[in-house]
Amino acid sequence: MSIKHMITALMLISASLAATANTDLLVPGSRPNIVVIMVDDLDGGSLNDALAAGLLPGIQTVFAQNGLRFSNSFVTNSLCCPSRVTFLTGQYAHNHGVLDNLPPYGFDAFDDSSTLATWLQDSGYKTGMVGKYLNGYDSTKDVNNNGTIEDDEKKYVPPGWDYWNITVDPLTFLMWDYAMIEKPLDVTERIITKYPDDYQTDLVASKAVGFIEAVEAYDSSPFFLWVSTVAPHGESALRGTGTVRACGTPMGPLTFIRPAGRHIGFGDSLMKTQTAAFNESDISDKPLWLRQRAANPLSTELTDCLQDAYRRRIESLIAVDDLVKRVVVSLHNMGEQETVLMFLSDNGFLLGEHRLAKKLVVYEEAIRVPLFIRDLSAAHGDLIEDLVINNDMAPTLAALAGAVPGLNVDGRSILPRLEISPTGPWRQRLLVEHFPHGGNSDPMDGFYAAIREQGPSSQSPFLYVEHKGSTDPLAPWTGCTEDLCEFYKLAVDPMQLFSLHREPGWSAFLTGLSGVLGNMRDCVGDTCRMMEDADLQDLLTAQ
Repeated sequence: MSIKHMITALMLISASLAATANTDLLVPGSRPNIVVIMVDDLDGGSLNDALAAGLLPGIQTVFAQNGLRFSNSFVTNSLCCPSRVTFLTGQYAHNHGVLDNLPPYGFDAFDDSSTLATWLQDSGYKTGMVGKYLNGYDSTKDVNNNGTIEDDEKKYVPPGWDYWNITVDPLTFLMWDYAMIEKPLDVTERIITKYPDDYQTDLVASKAVGFIEAVEAYDSSPFFLWVSTVAPHGESALRGTGTVRACGTPMGPLTFIRPAGRHIGFGDSLMKTQTAAFNESDISDKPLWLRQRAANPLSTELTDCLQDAYRRRIESLIAVDDLVKRVVVSLHNMGEQETVLMFLSDNGFLLGEHRLAKKLVVYEEAIRVPLFIRDLSAAHGDLIEDLVINNDMAPTLAALAGAVPGLNVDGRSILPRLEISPTGPWRQRLLVEHFPHGGNSDPMDGFYAAIREQGPSSQSPFLYVEHKGSTDPLAPWTGCTEDLCEFYKLAVDPMQLFSLHREPGWSAFLTGLSGVLGNMRDCVGDTCRMMEDADLQDLLTAQ
């Protein structure tokens, strides 16, 4: 089916669903099919720009217009591998133990014996995974300079997955000349296939549709499909099939590609909104590591390069939009309207804000992420303002499927908040945490922990951050010191331009917050939820 025909079919599907819009949202234990589409490094601002420009009609129709849109959705660790494991386990990184993208605390540290996949498979779901899994997946393979996989024996498929089509590191970020470990449905044999000519996002879409078509043979069983793209992460190419450019940022090079013939020119008219946070003029309020690494404002050449990177990232989403359209049309062709779809990102990204081009950090552009949920059998178009975090995704999908989590999860199902008149306590804050990255001694990649408060206290919303200034896990936390602390009143300073941690009037309040943060850093299960839900004044009084 051509893209033009897919768009027409999608419009007809949406028109028919609009007439069936109702106030019944998602029902716990209804056991629908579940399709999760996860993108890589997408901040909410970039997605909003692309939607407003009309570049993503599939995502606009399926999710933005007719789905549940969550305006306060955050990740608790803004790094790919820890965030993706949180999606699978419902746990903070300090509990699931995957703290990094690289050994020894990356993929190799993940105990994958109990995950969302095993919970749903044990409850009768057929499960499939397509695209990017976890950073470092199968990185023990010997891959030579030509991308040929020498060791053909290591074809690991984690427990819980019936269908497996996953890109292999270190080739995952190549849009051509990459490899996949593949296990078709109901086949035990695992094969490794090289794909020299298929643009990766398009192939991921084809493999996702292939799973939907394959599970039709098990029509009495619901299915769970996780589709994960590299886009809009900085794509790269092994061959000369696109224009490659690198921006030499203070935090290291940012490399991206404009793929030849795929979506050239679609984003040329877009310009990234240069807020006051972009190339921030005064960073004297920022922690020492940032003042040292980004001491000089970004040059005109670099800001132009970042603008280009921004446009190419949005262009890469056009292929994701095609993927959404293909998946939805396939679901309808297979008669699978009883399907819940989720669209989200593993973390956000900064492109020039606070003079940075990076994730990993605690600023809003990195931790606030898009989240949409759509019941394909109805149209809702509702805005959900409750504070939700990626810890909630696994218990939510388990509850929807009538499955029982096999772990002591830190998150909770958000389904009760989707009722017409939700009652009971709900989260007021979340813990944001980061751990040393790849053994790098750069203080930027050292420990930090933060409380992101949403409300409803008189000080809300705010962000309170403590940095260790060290990559040594045994180094002590020193509280809110002058060079290793940040505090932003987000209601009056949403762009986080003026840290108030040096203001004498806040000293006692920040001392109390330091004690609250110290308790949250080690929370587990019920304790996490209690500390997230409690009245802030009660927590401060208890210090």
